[in-house]
Amino acid sequence: MPRDYYEILGVDKNVSLTEIKKAFKKLAIKHHPDKSAEQDAEEKFKEISEAYAVLQDEEKRARYDRFGHQGVGSNPVAGRSVTDIFDMFSDIFGGSGMNGSIFDAIFGGASSVRNRGGNRGSRGSDLLVEIEIELEDVCEEKVITQKIYHDVNCKYCSGTGAKPGSKLKSCATCGGHGMVMQRTGFITVQTTCPACHGEGRTIADKCTHCGGSGTQKKDSEIDIQVPAGIDDGMRMRLTGKGNAGENGGPAGHLYVDVHIKKHELFDRDGSDLILSLPITYSQAVMGAKLDIPTLKSVEKLTIPAGSEPGKIIKLRNKGLPNLQSSGHGDLLVELKLEIPKKPSKEHKKAVEILAEFEEKDISTARKNIIKKLEKYLKSKTSTDKS
Repeated sequence: MPRDYYEILGVDKNVSLTEIKKAFKKLAIKHHPDKSAEQDAEEKFKEISEAYAVLQDEEKRARYDRFGHQGVGSNPVAGRSVTDIFDMFSDIFGGSGMNGSIFDAIFGGASSVRNRGGNRGSRGSDLLVEIEIELEDVCEEKVITQKIYHDVNCKYCSGTGAKPGSKLKSCATCGGHGMVMQRTGFITVQTTCPACHGEGRTIADKCTHCGGSGTQKKDSEIDIQVPAGIDDGMRMRLTGKGNAGENGGPAGHLYVDVHIKKHELFDRDGSDLILSLPITYSQAVMGAKLDIPTLKSVEKLTIPAGSEPGKIIKLRNKGLPNLQSSGHGDLLVELKLEIPKKPSKEHKKAVEILAEFEEKDISTARKNIIKKLEKYLKSKTSTDKS
């Protein structure tokens, strides 16, 4: 599951917006791909940007605090480049977007960012798989092994796209920058180099196994760690488990949609489980102690004497684990009165005896209803005659 936004920024849940901004600025500078040597710097930068995009918005932050990631919807920076994200939050770094003075001081100006960006391979595409699990699997963390068909780095050229033994050379058209300047009248426009498509380099001899793309198709088995308490329809993201990027670029993500099979006994309401339990008339009147199932064991249930149909008896902490916090939900047992459709002769005789007893021993509540009914019918008859 996605990491906690406060944990990503390294702040407490009750900190002010000012502290959140300070934490984001510090981490953004540290993990910017054009400043950091970390292999996963771009992913870390986008992760902290996603966290800040939610927590700096009061409404989104309130929904996140209450409902977690499900409350804020889709990733607010999904599909945006590093440059676009810096433009989104340019007010934090000073200046206006790519031309901000603090940005230029840190990263050496806008041109260096573009040039370095052009030299990096393109990020791999994301993948989506669906898995189906039993309700029992939600009781504790479970590892599901899933087969996927995806792009991986070519093992012959190690993802470079070049024939083993050959070398990459700087693009003669753009001088290795990946971008070229085009002048139209008084206007100069910087565009992607048409010769190297922004890579800044060309391959003299392409790898014969991958055709120069640096990737090959492969069947793989991926272990998916499903957290306890996960709900039906939730989506998980496995960072870097999607298709490999071209020319050594970072891999995409693997998204996993989780579906939970309908259970033959239990319904679900969040972390609570609901069990409909049929009982007899005598059990409802006199009370009873019954063995009932939970997802992990058998428990004793005490039915109080005089229980009415529809009564709900709660067994605390016998439900599912809470996904966003510790503890468990409850098991809610709803009593259903079982009425035989084809009673035997002996059963009918017993019911007739019971009916005679009920006519003699009328409850106070029933007496009141009968009196009100008689009074209503009497007034109705008098009105009709007049």
